[in-house]
Amino acid sequence: RDDKLQAEDVLLESLPGARFRKNVPRNMRMYPNLGNESESKDPRIELLLNFVSDHRILLNALLHQNPSLLDKNFEVMVQDPRCRKHLNFSNKRAYFRAQLRRLRQHSTRRYGSLRITVPRRDVFERSFHQLRIKTAEEMRGKLHVTFDGEEGIDAGGLTREWYSILAQKIFDPNYALFKAGADGVTFQPSPLSNVNPDHLAYFKFVGRIVGKAIADGQLLDAHFTHS
Repeated sequence: RDDKLQAEDVLLESLPGARFRKNVPRNMRMYPNLGNESESKDPRIELLLNFVSDHRILLNALLHQNPSLLDKNFEVMVQDPRCRKHLNFSNKRAYFRAQLRRLRQHSTRRYGSLRITVPRRDVFERSFHQLRIKTAEEMRGKLHVTFDGEEGIDAGGLTREWYSILAQKIFDPNYALFKAGADGVTFQPSPLSNVNPDHLAYFKFVGRIVGKAIADGQLLDAHFTHS
């Protein structure tokens, strides 16, 4: 009975749905240092960890309805690996994407949009030279692409086309960066890439493009081998 009352001391005070309120921790933020060994000896923490394990289905359902809780009262669910393992993939993905959006908004406010202008006949090279000088924070900004000699505002379509063209050029044998894997479908770094004196800079560029595509939620038709 005392343990039950103690658990209720860490119950969340307001959540959507009255039937959830009596079961879900009121304030998981009371324990920001769950990874600290001395803190982990606190019996209340063990109680909280047991609660998360026992009610992981309920907690995931709540987080699916209100993902912003992971930035507030439920932040312990991502901060501590013992709690994080009970998050389902959908909620982890939603949290990851929310963090990426926050980083992009911050970078856009600070540096403005990431704007590039490239000719269609030379998308890979010109993009490489324009983006290689950008910092990581600048790369997080909202991307706007313009093709030389073409009118129009990039409402998303030009950016998608830019990613599509880059995905093809990345594996162009003329750059000697990648070779087809044994399955003939996936690609891996080519052992002959050093014929290109700037091959390391190009590999870095490809990695940044892949990361940028993930951050922007863009489909990049690039398939790499697992090893």
